[in-house]
Amino acid sequence: EEYEAALEELKASNEELLSVNEEVQSTNEELEASKEEMQSLNEELSTINGELNASVEDLARTNNDLKNLYAASRIATVFLDADLVIRNFTPAASDLFRIRASDIGRPLSDLVGIIDQGDLEKEIRQVFATGDLLEKRLTASNGQEFFVRLVPYRDAREEIGGVVLAFVDITSLVTAEGQQKVLIAELDQALQFPGVANSWTMPIKARIDMLSTGIRTPIGIKV
Repeated sequence: EEYEAALEELKASNEELLSVNEEVQSTNEELEASKEEMQSLNEELSTINGELNASVEDLARTNNDLKNLYAASRIATVFLDADLVIRNFTPAASDLFRIRASDIGRPLSDLVGIIDQGDLEKEIRQVFATGDLLEKRLTASNGQEFFVRLVPYRDAREEIGGVVLAFVDITSLVTAEGQQKVLIAELDQALQFPGVANSWTMPIKARIDMLSTGIRTPIGIKV
């Protein structure tokens, strides 16, 4: 009887061991499956990480290109959001509004520079409201002349999210224009003769007819 009892206990222990072995085997299979899933997930993450790194490099390259473009063009540009708060600016804009990096997030109207913002703020709001481009000439407080473009800032959905201000320095052009007017006036005065119409103010056809007929001035000089 003791032998049979011991045999039964041994048989029961063996069954328990078989059951535990099956559980261990099942757990091992689950771990193997989890390992494969982890490997697959790791490969996907590596791919995504590579794509993100490439995107970061592209963004950095684009950002550097824009910085160099702004520096080369010397066009003072300010990007404003819907509340006319500064979102970004080019280096040249710091000379006009005394903008610093710490001013990003502040309203443009808080800054004082060489540009009178009286009419400018009204025009910026007009561009934001209508979506129409606005161009004008502006004289700064230091005498510089600027060609100003106010352009609506549009996002990827073509919705207006702000306004872009671009200031092109045309001081040298205006100066040359003024010098040209003075020179023309001096030449015009020098070529006026008594009794003869000034050929500089004549229509082109009248000038041609005048030259073809060989009209002379009272002092004998052909015009």
